[in-house]
Amino acid sequence: MVTADLFNSIGLIILSASAAQILSWRFKIPNILILMVFGLILGPLTQTVDPHEIFGSLFEIVIELTVVVLLFEGGLTLKFKELKGISSG
Repeated sequence: MVTADLFNSIGLIILSASAAQILSWRFKIPNILILMVFGLILGPLTQTVDPHEIFGSLFEIVIELTVVVLLFEGGLTLKFKELKGISSG
C-alpha cells in the first residue's frame, strides 16, 4: 500500500509540473511562477504531497539538483545583448 501512495504522489508531481509548463507557455509567463504556486498548493496548503516521505534521506540532494537545473535553465535563456543596457552598480 505504501508503494501505491508513493507512485500516486510522484505521478501527481509530474502531472502538476506538466500542467504548469503548459499554462506558462499558454499565458507567456515564467514557468517558475506557476510551479511555485502549484508547489504551495500541493505541499503546505493541502498537504497532498509530503516530499520528506517520498524522497526520505535523498530530500536534500533532490532540492540541490532542482536548484542546479533551475540555474542552468536560467543561464540558457539569458540574453547577453540585454546585459549591455544595464548600468553598473
